[in-house]
Amino acid sequence: MAERCTCGAQPPDDARFCHKCGRPLYDYVPADVEESPPPLPVAPPAPVALPQVSFRNGMAVRIGLLTAVLMILLNAFPLPPILTFIRLLALSFGGGWFAVWTWTRRTRQQVSMQDGARLGWIAGVFTFLFFAGLMTVLLVAAMTPGAIDEIRRQAPNDASAQAFIQFLQNPGAGQLIAVLVGLFIFFTALPTLGGAVSARLLNREAH
Repeated sequence: MAERCTCGAQPPDDARFCHKCGRPLYDYVPADVEESPPPLPVAPPAPVALPQVSFRNGMAVRIGLLTAVLMILLNAFPLPPILTFIRLLALSFGGGWFAVWTWTRRTRQQVSMQDGARLGWIAGVFTFLFFAGLMTVLLVAAMTPGAIDEIRRQAPNDASAQAFIQFLQNPGAGQLIAVLVGLFIFFTALPTLGGAVSARLLNREAH
């Protein structure tokens, strides 16, 4: 039996509204009410593009310059010839590792082996330029007559010293080019390899 309406009327059992005052007798949801559509999925943010490692990248250039300066300074301390060569090999390879490590610390981003090799190569190019500049200054200073006479007095019977004096007195363009090409390959190959190996090891540690 339907409840009595507030107006005092007794509606029939199946009535939805009071036949006297028209008041709804109970709440109901219309059948034609449609549910609201679900919210559209939010698209994930686009991945941030990693900066390309090249001479156009200011960070890569600064890291290369820093690495080159450190390599020149660390190679400046005098050592016996064999130890000097071993140190040069170790620092050249370590320069590529240092460049990649510095990049990951400053950018908080891992690099691929290819980008690691590029970082090492950039550092090697700057190291070669610094070394070639210092070598040019030393050769110009050694070409003065007083410096050549001093070399003669210090090593009068040394064949290598005499060959060096002959080179200073009459330097050949072919010899200079060959020396520069050899130095460029030496100063860029090892840092490139060191950068690639460093990137591979650092990526393995990150995973």
